[in-house]
Amino acid sequence: MHDACGARVRLAQRRGELATADTAIAVEAGEQAPRLDTLRLRGAMVWKNRAAEALPDHIEVRGAAHPLVWRLDRAASRFDSKEIQLVYTTESPRLNLVWRWRARAGYGPIEHTLLIQNLSNETVWLPLQPSFRFDWMIDPQSALERLWVEKGADSPSAQGTHLDALRDGDTWEGTSSTYARPIANQAREMIPYLLVDEPDGARRGWYVGIEFSGRTRIALQRDVPHCVARQV
Repeated sequence: MHDACGARVRLAQRRGELATADTAIAVEAGEQAPRLDTLRLRGAMVWKNRAAEALPDHIEVRGAAHPLVWRLDRAASRFDSKEIQLVYTTESPRLNLVWRWRARAGYGPIEHTLLIQNLSNETVWLPLQPSFRFDWMIDPQSALERLWVEKGADSPSAQGTHLDALRDGDTWEGTSSTYARPIANQAREMIPYLLVDEPDGARRGWYVGIEFSGRTRIALQRDVPHCVARQV
């Protein structure tokens, strides 16, 4: 009986919630990777995520690939009312990864950041890595649409603002860089913001944006009953 009670306490310490007035998330701290469990609009639908985060599985040291095994650092991780910080470490080489969610204001978005620190004496190279990805379980019959806006560069295109139906089997990718120069026969660069919502009714949905002026990418795919997105 004592052991079972202790297990429940440990499990409770590895799950937390964070909320603003209109948005709430629940996250889980797995032994080797974190996961955003749910996203919900207050008083409305809940989006259930099926995907755990895929932390970098290798790095390069002096041109050679080294596999990485991440472990949760319980002492450094924390859940509180304004911030959730989950810390993972590797032994060889010594790396420290901080997966953080913050509610900066009473209303609006909940911010996500990913920080990787090199605590070894070696120079390491990290592979290109999505900063965040999710796989929502959705109703196969639900109608969804995606909204994104082109960057202003050169002369505007005929469309500029894109509002398109998101159907089963659709895949889409938007990119953004420091300087958006239109290239013939290539899609325009995007303001790094994407909205997916219902076209009618309450127009419930979710959005992501990236606060970074360098090269970024947002990819989206709908495979009923899933809706998968990732950002780099």
